Amino acid sequence: MRKKHCCLDLKFAKIVNRAPNERRKGYATQMLQIGLTKCKEMGIHKVLIACIDTNEASRRTILKNGGVYESTVQEPHKGANMQKYWIELSD
Repeated sequence: MRKKHCCLDLKFAKIVNRAPNERRKGYATQMLQIGLTKCKEMGIHKVLIACIDTNEASRRTILKNGGVYESTVQEPHKGANMQKYWIELSD
């Protein structure tokens, strides 16, 4: 089984995060949807995505896009707990 890796540039998400008047408008959900569509176009059918366990907005975004919780792991470089979710991309 060959694994494909995909890295998406979400710099815009960081900009939106810093602009309080632009929060809670669904931008992150739409950006993740676009990223997942690109993954599907590349032939990737299952995506692992993670967020820091205290980041409720990211968690909600992942769940809105079909994320299924797998586990929480300690991220030694960030000193934080990372929640891992799988998203299945249907045909």
